Amino acid sequence: MQQQIAVILISSIFIIGFAIALIYQQWQRRQLKRILARVLDADVLDSFEDIKTILSMAQKQRVPFAVRKNGRGKPFNSFLIKPDYSSSALLIDSLIPEGGNELMVDSKFVDIEFFFKNTKKEYLNIPYTFHAVYLRRENYQNHPALRISFPESIKRNQRRDYNRVEPSIEEPIKIILKLKDGEAIETVANISGGGVGFYTNLDKSVLRPGNKIKSASFSLPDGTEITSQLIVRWVTKNVPDEIVNQKHLHFYCGAEFAELDGALRKKVILYIIEREREELRRISKIFD
Repeated sequence: MQQQIAVILISSIFIIGFAIALIYQQWQRRQLKRILARVLDADVLDSFEDIKTILSMAQKQRVPFAVRKNGRGKPFNSFLIKPDYSSSALLIDSLIPEGGNELMVDSKFVDIEFFFKNTKKEYLNIPYTFHAVYLRRENYQNHPALRISFPESIKRNQRRDYNRVEPSIEEPIKIILKLKDGEAIETVANISGGGVGFYTNLDKSVLRPGNKIKSASFSLPDGTEITSQLIVRWVTKNVPDEIVNQKHLHFYCGAEFAELDGALRKKVILYIIEREREELRRISKIFD
């Protein structure tokens, strides 16, 4: 009898332990889903844990990286081999075409763009970008690799309500901001039907989130003049500085169009559609 009771107790403990482990695993999965949803929904990732999360996804899925020297020119193909948290660095695969590895030797920084294909539909093909300092070439497990700095932030270049694109290098867009103390001419980093992002050295008092810029205007490549009020939504520090026409720009500002005329918004969206087509043609050539 005592032996039977002991067997029953052991079996019960085993079943309870198994049930607890199963419940814990399910809780962990739910927590991971919540974290991933929050990370993928964010416009800017600037905490270490969030950056670590999205880079781990990129590493596991072997997401292609499009790498640009000093943020300009032809992109080269690579992959994230592994993060090196001990030295705040990333190890990426040797660039393809191979000529890019030689070009990187004298680069000050690199811009990297990537997007996920193996994820939920609402997050598909949304490009993420980050700046990193080029450190050196090295070998990893007898294979050539590049070491770059761990990013300070990762930007999501497309909002859920509107697609967001970067102007082409050949046809940059300048935005004129009418301020209380005059005007500022800034370089557009990206644009959507809902707003615009630009690089700037404007004082933070002007770019405080929630502040309204009474008038902003810019010309699309086809000559269409766009004028609207802007509401500042977020400001982040560029690490390293964004360099435009040999000028160091310390900040990136994301702003929302306020009271933009419907016909003008359609013009902006048509421009975005054309830029998306150009980017799809570019990306298809990179990965052919």
